[in-house]
Amino acid sequence: MENETWYDRVIKVLEEEARTNPEKFNPKKMKPSEECVAITEHFEGFSPVAYLDPVGILTLGHGFIHGVKPGDTITYEESKERLLKELDRDYAHAVRVHVKVPLTQGMFDALTCFTFNLGGGALANSTLLRKLNQKDYKGAAREFDRWVYAGGKKLNGLVRRRKAERAMFEGNDWREYA
Repeated sequence: MENETWYDRVIKVLEEEARTNPEKFNPKKMKPSEECVAITEHFEGFSPVAYLDPVGILTLGHGFIHGVKPGDTITYEESKERLLKELDRDYAHAVRVHVKVPLTQGMFDALTCFTFNLGGGALANSTLLRKLNQKDYKGAAREFDRWVYAGGKKLNGLVRRRKAERAMFEGNDWREYA
């Protein structure tokens, strides 16, 4: 179909293929892909020394905030290992717990990156999740655009990140916004 949108394609795939291969689209069975690691690593950046982020939160490595103290340091290798572990254990886990509908791998990865940045509580209480769990995939995708503020200020970095996450969620190349 010529005028078929990403939403139409996703719904078609999720409805047709989820019946024949339900495990493939079951978020409870998914793990972050290499693309999830790449997008998260890109937007978090890396700092070997603890620093204050734009809203004054002490941050280290690839965007870690838990357990970080002034003067803390980390190597790139240590940070990458921690990123891989925490992405799956904490942030993808939050997606697995809260999402009740079939997802593509891109959707799962976008939600995991989003949750890494904002936390599991933000995902759990979001309109994005509510719409998604109502199978309003299109409405859920639009919700990414609302999460561009930190400390009450609209940040260009968050605007780009959310566009990239939304692109990934919709099955498009996120690198256009990198």
